[in-house]
Amino acid sequence: MWICPVCSGKEQSKYKCTQCGFDEREDFIKYRTVCSVSAENFKKRQEQGANAIVEKRYSDGEYTGTMKNGKKDGHGIFCWDDGWLYEGEWKNDDMNGQGTYYYANGARYEGGWKNDKKEGYGVFYWSNGDRYEGGWKNDKQEGYGVFYWSNGDCYEGEWKDGKRQ
Repeated sequence: MWICPVCSGKEQSKYKCTQCGFDEREDFIKYRTVCSVSAENFKKRQEQGANAIVEKRYSDGEYTGTMKNGKKDGHGIFCWDDGWLYEGEWKNDDMNGQGTYYYANGARYEGGWKNDKKEGYGVFYWSNGDRYEGGWKNDKQEGYGVFYWSNGDCYEGEWKDGKRQ
């Protein structure tokens, strides 16, 4: 038995939640989102209030997650039309807390966010195999961090405003 990540329901068929319709095989694996939910179950979630999962279309993409006062708040996924995707914590319509940002070119960032900018500890993976692990401030490497190049070289030390010190 598994617990549904959408409604926390414990009544499932083998792969599908009988409460909300979440399909473990399709929704996360195929789409990396929880968008495949029936209209009836979607309406039920909306009626449940602030912690309900909602789907909302914006001019540049689609959001699936919790909202508060009409703004993205709590856990959610935003899929931009250009292929970028963020899954993680939101507050007042901004990426805040822990989350993963997938870039259309294959790069990704996993770590802390504050007001839509990388903040705190995080790991950035470039599509060419390079990787940075360490501190971030205002969307730039800051403080202690290690940069690993795909050729095996690395720099370990302090960073300021995105530059090695």
